[in-house]
Amino acid sequence: MLTIRGEKKSTISIADRLPVDSELDGVLLVDCAAVELDFMGVHFSSNALSPVHVTQPLVEVRDSTDCLIRNVTHHNSYEEWLQLDWRCARSGILLRGNGCAIEQCALSGVRFGVGLLAPYCSVLGLSVEGFSADALRLLSDNAQASQVQIAKAFWGDEREHSDGVQLFPMALPEEQRTKSLRNIKLRDIYIENRSDFAPLSRWMQGIILSDGSLHDAELVNIHIDTDHEVGLQLAEAHDVSLRNINLKHADSKLKIGTSKADYCPSTNVRMSAITAPEIVWL
Repeated sequence: MLTIRGEKKSTISIADRLPVDSELDGVLLVDCAAVELDFMGVHFSSNALSPVHVTQPLVEVRDSTDCLIRNVTHHNSYEEWLQLDWRCARSGILLRGNGCAIEQCALSGVRFGVGLLAPYCSVLGLSVEGFSADALRLLSDNAQASQVQIAKAFWGDEREHSDGVQLFPMALPEEQRTKSLRNIKLRDIYIENRSDFAPLSRWMQGIILSDGSLHDAELVNIHIDTDHEVGLQLAEAHDVSLRNINLKHADSKLKIGTSKADYCPSTNVRMSAITAPEIVWL
């Protein structure tokens, strides 16, 4: 594990810090500001049944601000994996620093893909193909993602389900109902999955906010082709714009609202250019 600590206003080529032809187990960026990490030419260690591989993502940014992660590529050959391999696969990139960003990254054969856990984080250019939990999570205010491609969910942990893009406010489970996400922007998102394309393939919801409420958000140019009933669902939405939304599969629905108790009706949800087999207001 390579730890970079305390750097300010610098550009770092990770390949330059490694021996020639070596593999990297992971990178932890801590207490840094305005640092750009370029992973061009870096090879991460392959999937292995090891506790560190379950708990530590390939790249984590912690207690840092305005840092940029570029050109992370991690491709596992997962065609012969068993369920245990999926459960113990590496997760991709985790941002826990305000204003941090990911650009032009590609992940395959991972547990979780990318998590945005701090305000003003962003993704520009991401591919996640082959995952067993969630491909992309936006869990804090003012997060945004664009030019994202997501495909192929697999069975890992029986206690979990898979989402292409998952939205929820970070809080204790019993407190999530009263919390909100604000100013989320999703643009140019392409999601595809079939639950029967391979022996361990599984159902995958497209984009979902199942807990908490969403305010002042924009979802634009969203293309979802999954055979799950939930193509796109927002449990509670206020001042949200949905534009050019295409749900392709006949079983997939666009849902606004939830059957859970104590949620308020959504208000001022603006829709234009929607193609969906069914739109359901709950």
